[in-house]
Amino acid sequence: ANKTKRADQFCDGWVWAVRKEVLQFAGAAPSAATEAYMLKHHPELITGKPIDRNSSTKDLSQRAISDATAGIRAASGVRLNHGVAGQEQLALT
Repeated sequence: ANKTKRADQFCDGWVWAVRKEVLQFAGAAPSAATEAYMLKHHPELITGKPIDRNSSTKDLSQRAISDATAGIRAASGVRLNHGVAGQEQLALT
């Protein structure tokens, strides 16, 4: 349980740091075409409800902060780049 909790803290930090890159790369919200495509081809999808396995902890310990910081540092080298010399993608139908 302790290793899982620490891994969750690391992953939370990593995702928090990478999210900024994803938003710059792809934008904040899916396009209307993407929404229509998903609704047409995958109508069974639902919005998930995350489970916080660490909710019983009231305050973050120094170790938890350290684990989250390690995740942020690990994500510092993440870069997303658009392809070069590629063909234009087909439109969603």
